[in-house]
Amino acid sequence: MAAGNAPAPRRREEYSRPDVSRSTGRAPELRALEAPGSRRRARRTMTLLVGIALLLGSLLAVGAARAYLVEGQVRLARLDSQLANATRREQQLQLEVAGLDNPSRILSVAEANGMVQPAKVQDVPQVPLGYRAPPDAKHGRHTR
Repeated sequence: MAAGNAPAPRRREEYSRPDVSRSTGRAPELRALEAPGSRRRARRTMTLLVGIALLLGSLLAVGAARAYLVEGQVRLARLDSQLANATRREQQLQLEVAGLDNPSRILSVAEANGMVQPAKVQDVPQVPLGYRAPPDAKHGRHTR
């Protein structure tokens, strides 16, 4: 475009002025006009945001539940290992007790400690509970 064909700048008086109320001297309040369908769009956006929040919350809950489950499985594996070790130890101790209970072994240990077999074995008579022995002739009292 040539410089001579350019539109002339507008003068200050040509700009439109807002209507000013003569009684208050103020411009009227401005109101925003809603675009058609904007409420529906806002509702759809809000529904979408709530849906996304619910989805993320559900995924977080599933992740937390899986972490709790894995923690329980690790604990169960550790307890199972401890149980296997304790069972093995119990079997070893039972074998050891069986070897220590052997009568021939007990006899050899007793003889090594200076014990001897008596020449005569006497059985002690069985006494019922609550039995009182007769008084001792020397002391005049009951013996225990």
